[in-house]
Formats: sequence, structure tokens, C-alpha cells
Amino acid sequence: MKLKELIKTYVNSKEKRERKIGRYHASELYNIVAGNLKTKDFFKRKDVDIVGTCNIDEGIIREDALKTRFDAQKIPHEYQPKKVLKIDEEIELAVVADFKFLDKILEVKSPTTMPNEIKPWNKHQLEAQYRAFGLPVYIGYIKERWENRCFKYEPNDIFWEKTIESLKQFHQKLKLTTPTGKKV
Repeated sequence: MKLKELIKTYVNSKEKRERKIGRYHASELYNIVAGNLKTKDFFKRKDVDIVGTCNIDEGIIREDALKTRFDAQKIPHEYQPKKVLKIDEEIELAVVADFKFLDKILEVKSPTTMPNEIKPWNKHQLEAQYRAFGLPVYIGYIKERWENRCFKYEPNDIFWEKTIESLKQFHQKLKLTTPTGKKV
């Protein structure tokens, strides 16, 4: 087996989420808001391609390395803490952060090119983390040889309201769709 195929198999085996109407994940908010995630595709299991799985695996490696270093230096933290935000009577949003410290959240990303600011597709997840944990949120972009940039996310009530409105609209459309993707 080739190494990249091994990585693809590993990552795709980890990336399984139970799909349920009314239960959504902060990491998919951007795709919901941008219209990239269609209700007809919500229940379809789609494997991530080689390029995507290699990017995800790079992130896993860096997170694991950071966790090891935080543990070795006895820096108090929680790794991948999870909270569920109750949006309304029908909608829950699962929010996972990479690291929770006493006074902040750190989300780690491994981009192929180093950004000069927070990437737009990361902002919905960061906003959800702020809402769930009630702590300042930072995003650390880390590349090879530990080149990195860290940015503090600035919460925005109007941005959050628009995000939740988009999520509610998606939810209403999804309720009209069966698990096979066909309209009811």
C-alpha cells in the first residue's frame, strides 16, 4: 500500500459523523452558509480525496505534537473539548476546539500557504467556539518547520446572527428532505 493511500484510508476512517436532522457541526458552518453543503448531500458519505486527507493529516500531526509539548511542559489545557449549543428547540450545534486553556481557545490549522489574516472559511467555526466556550479565540496557522502565524478572532454579533439565520434556513430545507436526499 502506498503511503498516501494509507493516509487517505486513515483519515477517512476518522472522519465519520453521524448525520441527524437538527444536529450540526461548527466546522461545517461555512459550507452551510456559503451554500456548498446542499441538503440533498447532507446524508451522503463522501470520502475526502488524497490532497484533502494529506492536509487533514498534517493538522492531526501538528495538533498531536502541540499536545505532547503542552503536556511535557505541564501547561494546563484540555484537548478537543466539546460543547453543544442549543440554538432553538430543534437545532443543536456541536462545537469542538483543538485546545482550551484557562483563558483562551486555540484552533490549529495547517494551510498550504500562510495567510496574512484569518481565512473567511474559518470565521464561522471560530465564532461558534467563542459562543460555546465564552473565551477569547485564537487561530494558529502552522506550516512545515513550524512556521506559524496566530490571530485573535474578534467576535461579531451581527455575523453570528446571520450565521444562525443561514443555519435555521438550511435546517428548514433539510426537514423537507429524506435521508436518501429525495424531497418529501
